Amino acid sequence: MEGIPGSFKASHWLPANNIQLLEHWPGDAKEFKIGEPVTRNLTLLADGLSFAQLPELNMPAIDGLKQYPDKPVTENQKTSDGITSKLQQNIALIPTRTGEFELPAIEIPWWNIQTGKLEIARLPARRIQVAGPPQAKQTPAITPAESHRTESVPFVDAAREPAAENTTPSFWVWLSGLLALGWLVTVFTWWITSRKQTQSSTQQERAVSVSLKTTDRQLQSACESSDMQACKDALLDWGKALFIEQPPTSLGELGDRAGEPLKSEIDALNSALYSQHEESWNGAALWRASRELLSKQKQIKSSHTEQLEPLYK
Repeated sequence: MEGIPGSFKASHWLPANNIQLLEHWPGDAKEFKIGEPVTRNLTLLADGLSFAQLPELNMPAIDGLKQYPDKPVTENQKTSDGITSKLQQNIALIPTRTGEFELPAIEIPWWNIQTGKLEIARLPARRIQVAGPPQAKQTPAITPAESHRTESVPFVDAAREPAAENTTPSFWVWLSGLLALGWLVTVFTWWITSRKQTQSSTQQERAVSVSLKTTDRQLQSACESSDMQACKDALLDWGKALFIEQPPTSLGELGDRAGEPLKSEIDALNSALYSQHEESWNGAALWRASRELLSKQKQIKSSHTEQLEPLYK
C-alpha cells in the first residue's frame, strides 16, 4: 500500500472508491418537544473498505440536548468489484429545555483512490426547534391604575351650603349603627374566608400526601420488576407529586432538579430504554436513589416547618 499523501491531514486514513454519509429522521421532525425522544439514524457507506476500517460516528455534546447513542450496526458485502461496507448509528435525542438548537455538521474526510484527491463526505448543520408543554391561560392581572381608580367628587363650599333642616340626633345614631354593622359584616366575611382557605390548604396537603404515596408504590413496583417503560412513567408521576409546586415536565428536568445520584440513574434508564438492542437493566439502584431524594425533601420540609412555628406561638 502506498503511504498516506502529505495533503491528507485527517486523523483517520480512508482510501476508498466512494464514501457516502446519510441521515434519516422519523416523520417530518421539524419540531421537537421537551422530554420526548427522537431517533437520528446515521449511515456511512464505503466502497472499497471493510466496516473494520470505518470511523465511529459521534456527535459533540450539546447543552440542553441529551444524547443516547446505540451500538453501531455494521455489515460487509462482497461484490464483483471488491467489497462494500456499511455502518449504521442510531442516536436518541431528548431535549431537556425549550429553544432552538443547532446540530453541528458531520464531516468524514476520505481519499479518492480513483482521482487521487481528498474528498469529504458531509452532513450539513441542522437547526431544530424544541417546544415546551402547553401553558395554561392566565387571567389578566388588574393594573394599579385600574385597582386604585377613584371617582372625582365636586367641591362643595360648606360656608355657602345651607344647613340641613331635617338633620336630627337620631340620624347620627342610625349612621353609627350602620357603620358598626358594616364593620361586623367585614370581620365575619374575613373569618369565613380565612377558615375556608385553611381548610382548602389542609385538604390540598392531604391530597398531595395521598398522591405521593400512590406514585411511590407504583414506582417501587416498577423498580422491583425492572420494567423500564413502567419505571419511566411512574418516575415522572412520582416527581410531579414530590415537586407539587413546580412539577417537572420531563425526566431530564427531574434529574437536573434532583441531582445525584438520581440524575445518573435516570440517564442509565434512558440509555437502556432507547437502545435498539436488548439490554439488561435493574431498577434497584433507581429505587435507592429515589429514597435518598425523598429523604432530603422531607428534611428540607421539616426544617422549613420548624422555622415557621415561632411565628404562630
